[in-house]
Amino acid sequence: MKNSRIVLAALFFIALVAGLFWYQQGSDRPLDKVGSIRFAASLTVSPAPIWIALEHGLFAKAGLDAVVEPCTTGKSCTEAMLKGEADLSAAAEFLAARVAFSDKNLRLLSTLAFVHTIKLQSLKESGIVAPADLKGKRVGVKMGTNGEYFLARLLTLHDMDRDDITWMDLKPQLHAEALATGEVDAVLVWPPFTNRISEQFGDQLVEFDGQPGQDYYYLVMGRAEWLKQNPKVAERAMLALKWAEQWMKAHPLETRAYLTTKFGLPPEELKDALDHTRFDISLPQTLLSALEAESRWLVKQQAQGTPVANSLDLIAFEPLSAVAPESVTIIHRVSQP
Repeated sequence: MKNSRIVLAALFFIALVAGLFWYQQGSDRPLDKVGSIRFAASLTVSPAPIWIALEHGLFAKAGLDAVVEPCTTGKSCTEAMLKGEADLSAAAEFLAARVAFSDKNLRLLSTLAFVHTIKLQSLKESGIVAPADLKGKRVGVKMGTNGEYFLARLLTLHDMDRDDITWMDLKPQLHAEALATGEVDAVLVWPPFTNRISEQFGDQLVEFDGQPGQDYYYLVMGRAEWLKQNPKVAERAMLALKWAEQWMKAHPLETRAYLTTKFGLPPEELKDALDHTRFDISLPQTLLSALEAESRWLVKQQAQGTPVANSLDLIAFEPLSAVAPESVTIIHRVSQP
């Protein structure tokens, strides 16, 4: 038994070294062509590694003919992917938790970014000087998004129930006007809308962390059937995104300049988003914890469909494990050959 463990450990170490060698050496020369891939990604900061990989030819280096189709939101990107209009999409993990209730074909390949940009904003005249002061107030948030989840979580953290506030279902584009007219007392929202509200109200505004102690994750998502048919393409896509992550870390100024031009964001607005976003192509244990917490919350909200029996079943470990095993830290059973 002891010898078997030693042999397995040695085999794992050899595989790890081989994977790291391929990862490092592959970035110096193009790999053999393995196919094509279609991404669906929004023109926003969170899926930036996808756009960087396309801009700098990293998909081509990884042996892929790649197309990235822009879409307005993570939700619309993922809907396109689930309909087969794209192979992979980018969206937040809360959307994945919700979609998994109705579509058991959904799979998660990796994170793209750890994001901490959601804020609770209010005007000083509302009398809200701390999140605990939300009790009895009208709060604007777009229902069905991770904003709804984080607002519910914020209430719980401050010993309040869902019924302790009046929920106002508002598109983020309408939050500033709702604050100005007094339709709401506070809003829970994210960039670029937080920046625009700050610019409009200046020192009249008070704001608080809308997601204390918890990032949310922007993910690469795909379909189980596509992954089964295209394992090498998925693997190389992860390789290109790992290269993009490393390029962004090595070239922060060039990254900022490219994103400013690509997304048409004012420099200060982009700086705020980047200061609260960490790009990381990985599968961390904290992602699994977030998915499970959101799934439990969705059950309590009587979301349509049924939750997956185990959130591990949502995750496609193989593509990322093949090229960067050190980036996979979710505890799971590794399939033996």
